[in-house]
Amino acid sequence: MRRTIYIIFLLISFPLYSQNVWELTHSVYGQHPIKIEVVDSNYVNILFSTGSNFKYIYNTRDKGKTWELIYATNVFLIEFDMSCPDTNSFYITFIKKIYKSVNKGQDVIVINLDTTAIYDISHIEMLNQNVGVACNLSFLVTKDGWQTYTDGKYWKKNDSISYICYYPRFKNDSIVTCLVVNANGVRGTYFGEFNINTYEHVLYWRDKQIGAYDMYYLDDKNIFTCGKSNTLNGGSGNDAISKSTDGGKTWRRVLDLYS
Repeated sequence: MRRTIYIIFLLISFPLYSQNVWELTHSVYGQHPIKIEVVDSNYVNILFSTGSNFKYIYNTRDKGKTWELIYATNVFLIEFDMSCPDTNSFYITFIKKIYKSVNKGQDVIVINLDTTAIYDISHIEMLNQNVGVACNLSFLVTKDGWQTYTDGKYWKKNDSISYICYYPRFKNDSIVTCLVVNANGVRGTYFGEFNINTYEHVLYWRDKQIGAYDMYYLDDKNIFTCGKSNTLNGGSGNDAISKSTDGGKTWRRVLDLYS
């Protein structure tokens, strides 16, 4: 009787597991996906790279069934990012340039940032076509689609403070969250909240580890980050996931692989 029940359980559970099926819908030899932007349930843009030079943006409007190349460039890009606030626009950023299109890649405007300042950027996040931030060594804020921008002076630069910002995400139309690394003094990573209107900010201690490679903002309470643990405990490298359930105020390690 027990064996019969077990066989019935297998027959019932097998179809449930079989639903987790992945399908390859796009592949080009030598091109590697770098950034995915899901605008809605159907519309997705993916930034592809062949290395340092060629970058491509492929678009799907039918949940990945078909793909269309909407933009390509062979400009030398080292550190870069992409943000797509709606189905018409995309923004690619790197070093001191922002590539902007508001008509699905038909026209692309190149915005050169002030070369006299330390405006090296490698991350961008647009709330809409006008409001956005770009960050790395600087924290730039625009409210007119990068026609003009301000350098948010959130902290005083000195020998013991050297902040670098990564992975900005809009919490609402005023607050931007991001990961902040302090490379001098008390080294480690923080979770920061920045007000783009008042230029006030708050930092919450996250971890001693310096390496942080991505952040996923699920909602106002649940946030995930992933990165390196070898700076902490001699782990293998890119093998740590941290989670916050109180909006970034406190963090705990939910995955830590030692081998």
